[in-house]
Amino acid sequence: MELDKNGIATGATKEDYLMRKKFISDFYARWIAANISKHIFLLNFFIISVYNFTNGI
Repeated sequence: MELDKNGIATGATKEDYLMRKKFISDFYARWIAANISKHIFLLNFFIISVYNFTNGI
């Protein structure tokens, strides 16, 4: 398993894929915990965007 300068797996094995997936999940969870107001804003923006897209607006 090879790691880049940030400690993220760069290979193509299943283990590397799972390691990258865990890194992204952990990173996003930490970001949500630190920026809860931005997370709510982005979630609302996403919901409104999807609603407008599906209704042809």
